[in-house]
Amino acid sequence: MINRLKGLLGSVPLYVGLQKALGADRLRYRCLDELGLRDGDTVTLVAGDGDFVPTLTSLKRRGFPVTVMFWSHASRQLRELADEFVDLDPHFGFLTW
Repeated sequence: MINRLKGLLGSVPLYVGLQKALGADRLRYRCLDELGLRDGDTVTLVAGDGDFVPTLTSLKRRGFPVTVMFWSHASRQLRELADEFVDLDPHFGFLTW
């Protein structure tokens, strides 16, 4: 599944501003269409940018539970929208070198 994700999302440009929003929009449709998400699947996003709010809203509307993992400064909207928010701050030493 990870290799499939890399193949699908590796070319999704996530730039600043409008390009970033377009990248998040492409991610939303790729998740739904190409990954073939099924009932019972959970989506985990390791990002904290508010540009992903529409993507998560769409996924939740379709009934997919969403977990967001990021530092404590993640977008407030993203944290509130997620079914579960995992704060990575306590794991900083483990995640960095």
